[in-house]
Amino acid sequence: MERLFAPTVSVRHQATVRYCGRDLTYFGGCDYLRLSVHPKLIEAAKKAADFGLGVAASRRTTGNHPAITALERELADFFHAESSVLMATGYGMNLALGQALSGRFTHALIDDRAHVSLQDATRFLGAEVRPFRHRDPNSLEKVYRERPSGARVIVLTDGMFPLEGTVPPLQEYRRRLGADVWWWLDDCHAVGTLGPKGLGSLENVGWSRHQVLQVITLSKALGSFGGALLADGATVEQIWDRSDCFVGGTPPPLPMVAAARASLRLLKRDSDRIRRLQTSVQWVKQQLVNARLIPEASPGPMFLISPNSEAATKRLRRRLLAASIYPSLIHYPGAPEGGAYRFALSSEHSEEEIGRLLAAIIGVASNVKGRGPGSGGRMG
Repeated sequence: MERLFAPTVSVRHQATVRYCGRDLTYFGGCDYLRLSVHPKLIEAAKKAADFGLGVAASRRTTGNHPAITALERELADFFHAESSVLMATGYGMNLALGQALSGRFTHALIDDRAHVSLQDATRFLGAEVRPFRHRDPNSLEKVYRERPSGARVIVLTDGMFPLEGTVPPLQEYRRRLGADVWWWLDDCHAVGTLGPKGLGSLENVGWSRHQVLQVITLSKALGSFGGALLADGATVEQIWDRSDCFVGGTPPPLPMVAAARASLRLLKRDSDRIRRLQTSVQWVKQQLVNARLIPEASPGPMFLISPNSEAATKRLRRRLLAASIYPSLIHYPGAPEGGAYRFALSSEHSEEEIGRLLAAIIGVASNVKGRGPGSGGRMG
């Protein structure tokens, strides 16, 4: 039971949670811009609640509220996409897209450490699913070249991997594969963290949207709740026409829709939060590389620290609590079996708070290891 349920915490303000009677600095979760506690989002949600909490119906029946269609238009505008469609979660959006694409592709090539929602989605494609090694262009190219003549290929990968903040080498992938390939990017952690305006992987590498399907969430850096697909109009129409997951589901609550719209307005006017986050990430990741705790200065705001033993796990926990930092030990798909400490920076963490975190981790560096591609980063 202890492994099944995480400890309960409650948010106090932007970088603090209440845990076991103490206010602790919080480096957990995925609220990378701390917009979930922004007054403008909360105000928008409260106003929307005056008109009801939800639509209590499928969008194919009586649940297609004007605020939802307005958010879809605003998402398409913000991300420079032809069209968008909204669902209750990013996970559900990947499943719905898999159902909508059934029969469209003959071969699906997927990173072997892709998010579980992408892996689940491949079951609906009716395609031959071929994994390739994590972030490995050589492996992807090899699998691609094994395709038969006339194959219709789609590549599936996270735009940012949620444990270490690493990104796939998209430019190298595209250089090695044919122009007829489609790309399915789970950008749930990349939105708000990658690119000058926080538009995610495409902005970060300068890709157009040609033959790219981008799935995002509103519940991480955007501070609200829900999932969305940004794609061409024909694919969005297929979601409406062919996805049982979409047709049988209920959209996000109206206060969350209003909060998401407020989030987009805020980020469109002011990208300072994104710049602050990226500056902090660059500096912190370099300190961790210098301390040999992680193998590369990846652009994502999160990183993973894996204690070598139960004793080391407890030692780091004590060190974090002594520094008034919440000990974010997680058990999650893709993390080491014994658990690992996942830390996530936000745009609102102060230099003093970040300094305490680094001092606590580096202070026990001989007893932990950082995890990254190709290296355990074992410290001594």
